[in-house]
Amino acid sequence: MAKSKVNTTENLLIVFFMAILAMLILSLPIEEGIGFVSFLGILIITLIIGAKNPSIKVALIIAFIVRFTLALIQFYAFPLPDSTTDAVTFEKVAWYMASQGILTKFFNFDRYIYSWIISIFYSLFGVRSPLFMQSVNVLLGILIVFNVYKTTKILYNDERVSSIAALITSIYPTLALYSAITRREAFFTYFASAGIIFFVKWLNNNNISTFLLAIILFLFSSLFHTAGFFLIISAFLILLFEMFKFLKKMKLPMKRITLVFLGIFVIVFALTTGVGLYKITDLLNAEDTVEALITKQIAYQSGRAAFPAFLVQDSLIGMILVLPIRFLYFVFSPFVWDVSAAADIFGLIDALILIILFWNIFKFKRYDQNKDVVKIMTCFLILTLLATSLGVNNMGAAIRHRAKFVPIIISLASYNLFYNSKLFRFIRSIFITNG
Repeated sequence: MAKSKVNTTENLLIVFFMAILAMLILSLPIEEGIGFVSFLGILIITLIIGAKNPSIKVALIIAFIVRFTLALIQFYAFPLPDSTTDAVTFEKVAWYMASQGILTKFFNFDRYIYSWIISIFYSLFGVRSPLFMQSVNVLLGILIVFNVYKTTKILYNDERVSSIAALITSIYPTLALYSAITRREAFFTYFASAGIIFFVKWLNNNNISTFLLAIILFLFSSLFHTAGFFLIISAFLILLFEMFKFLKKMKLPMKRITLVFLGIFVIVFALTTGVGLYKITDLLNAEDTVEALITKQIAYQSGRAAFPAFLVQDSLIGMILVLPIRFLYFVFSPFVWDVSAAADIFGLIDALILIILFWNIFKFKRYDQNKDVVKIMTCFLILTLLATSLGVNNMGAAIRHRAKFVPIIISLASYNLFYNSKLFRFIRSIFITNG
């Protein structure tokens, strides 16, 4: 009876809040009104997902509040980090495409596919609405929280661990930031995190369809950044490793052999069509790939936040030798000694959180179950990060690009964070039930 009264009160508050919000929307200019209507729809979606998954209801609501607040700050108050230059250009290009009337002539598998998707909505509305464009990323940011929850649940089969993973994702600084500004990261991370769900399922059940779905979703993520192609390559390498384990036992793993051919087909398809490869097309077409990569690294090594000069080598052997150090700079910079301006503090906080997360991933001895799958996923993550790090040569870009993989990192780290970390005991006592 008491629970029924609480639910009734909660529903009345929601109705009251929506009525107030509706009146505010009607008083706004149409371009802003469209954005707020979209946010209202996202809130409803958030509440529906939360109702169906009670253990992450709080995390989803927090995710909405944080991202909605950041979006409003960006739109009405002041620019958030990384919200100028490219972020502004993506929105301007979306409006330009919509204003030209014929969207098909602008469709291409390049960096502006993000703008092209938004231009479809701009064309339907007949109005330019940057706030709406932000709201799309906010929705994806909330769905990423749900994807992390699903991945972690499949990985550890533990509702409490999955809930803490969702909560960390909801408040993670860079994930929140890139879900509130008009950049491609939210699209990439949504498809990548969705693909991870099916990849972990495949590791558990060896089902051909789940592996294929994972590869397709990784391919979709590659439309928004070439790092998606690296996800496909890493998955393919893991598949080959798993297949050779069976061959060593003199077994013929027909399912894995079938998947090898499917994987080769997808890779060849990407290489021949250029889908998701726009960042490395010049490398693939170059007469000397190593020289072209060195040239690209030198071009990216500029400004106050540039990586150390010794990370740009003039030979393949040199690149391989410094790759572990490049990996450390990509994932954990800026280091304390790199902080020379207030803007670096945001990056330092992100780096410190990642150090804690990685420390908890590698506590392999403390896993009670699914240790082998965790080890495979850790290898998968490191392979992808290594490949992505080759195209990054300054700390600002490192913060943005590694944010794409934070959902995987959180899922892997969440078990030890929940059971073996004193730092998070107070969080789980507040937010996580014992049910």
